[in-house]
Amino acid sequence: MESGSQLAMGLSLILPEFSLLKDQKAFGGDESALKLNLNPFKRRRDPPVVFWSGLVEAGSTQREVTYTVPDYFAGQLNIMAVAVAPDAIGEAETKSVVRGPMVLTPNVPVFAAPGDEFTASLAVANNLEGPDAAGVVALTLSSTANLELMGDGTQNLEVAPAHEATARFRVR
Repeated sequence: MESGSQLAMGLSLILPEFSLLKDQKAFGGDESALKLNLNPFKRRRDPPVVFWSGLVEAGSTQREVTYTVPDYFAGQLNIMAVAVAPDAIGEAETKSVVRGPMVLTPNVPVFAAPGDEFTASLAVANNLEGPDAAGVVALTLSSTANLELMGDGTQNLEVAPAHEATARFRVR
């Protein structure tokens, strides 16, 4: 019996006090207090896009820092610089939007039973700019042995610059 009470006392030293966690209120809804400390930007496969150049010696000549953004990143980059001298300090900040020239967004059912017919679609967003940005995108859908295309598996999709178009394919 004594070893059980010692175990309970030892566990109470490493486990959080449940009554304190239960009494905490979540902000703005029905989320638990435990979820308040979770990182909403946690990536499961890709690391976050962060770069620090280190110290760059300043002088009378122009300096350049180069960074290659990973292929998987799409979004806004915040770019910051700080300069320090014995008698002055300066800072600059700008933003840059990173996006691919064409963004493909597939839409398929999460599950289907054998023999079901459904529509699989692909939204194509054209982010190209300039006079040569308009054009036709040739799409080809191929399938495994478990799926059968109901019709032609190729489509030519005209997507204007800064617009989106959708291709639809019937599948069984």
